[in-house]
Amino acid sequence: AEDGIRDAQESRGLGDVYKRQLFDSKTSEILFAYNKGKTISRFPDFVYSWLGAFCVDKNTRAIRALEYTEREATAKENRCNLLLGLKTVNVAKLWELTVFKEFLEEELGVDELVYFLHCRFILFKGPQLAIPTAGFCITHFVSKEKVNSTIDKVMYSYSPEERKNLKDKLAEFSRQTYNDSNAFDYGMVLRILLEFYRKEKRENFARFEQLYTMARSSLKSSKRFLPFGDFRKIMAEEYDKSITDLDLCHIYKEAFVGGACTVSCDSILLSFCESDFWVKYLRLKGQNAEPRYDSRGDIEQSDEKGKECAEVYREVFGCL
Repeated sequence: AEDGIRDAQESRGLGDVYKRQLFDSKTSEILFAYNKGKTISRFPDFVYSWLGAFCVDKNTRAIRALEYTEREATAKENRCNLLLGLKTVNVAKLWELTVFKEFLEEELGVDELVYFLHCRFILFKGPQLAIPTAGFCITHFVSKEKVNSTIDKVMYSYSPEERKNLKDKLAEFSRQTYNDSNAFDYGMVLRILLEFYRKEKRENFARFEQLYTMARSSLKSSKRFLPFGDFRKIMAEEYDKSITDLDLCHIYKEAFVGGACTVSCDSILLSFCESDFWVKYLRLKGQNAEPRYDSRGDIEQSDEKGKECAEVYREVFGCL
């Protein structure tokens, strides 16, 4: 099935375009932040700010910047309409809307948003609204081939049998729900991938807590928190040897601030969730790496891993 055409019911309002554009724009912000070493904003703050600067054209459904004279009135109307739509629409029946609301109300963490958008970027090979039908359908369906390719990329560390089992279950669910095993609701697919991520994160939580408890019990001093040296030993030697010192310093500093000048197991875990740490170091991560750039800002021709997604990155960064 081609993207979007499986859905017979055309979107009558602009809410679908707004939430998809917000996801697209948030993805661009994350990519830009990583490229420039900047901090990622919280999703509710980002949505509020974006709606104060942009709008969707009612006729073409294209995104345009708000004129200065219309910003106050139009922004207020758009923000109210978005919140009203989330309260009046039967959210439980729309996977995409359900996930959007969970992120907006911060029921899901920052790292989970980064992971969700990462998978979404891989699924659509760039911005969702770059696909012509994406702005005109209530439920965006994607082909079985695209879904299977995304699962293989995101869950490449899982065994072929595990990935095949997930693919078969998704196809059966789609057949029972939509009477079609070859076209999948993209929101449903990404929400299930997100649950795999959350499951593995919980398992890593338990593992870290065990290591932390063992390290604290072996301390000779009566310090209230785990010194950085012991924290580094846990993370770099026993947890994951690929963790960089830069990430360790950032996590420890954030845990110290979040724990009110003390570093506890809870403050460290909170620091993990409020960053992209889990996305970087869990098994559930995609193979699409950011290309390497030369001194002129062009993508290096010798960068084999970057070639596959080079054009996509050019398109995204060119839209900023």
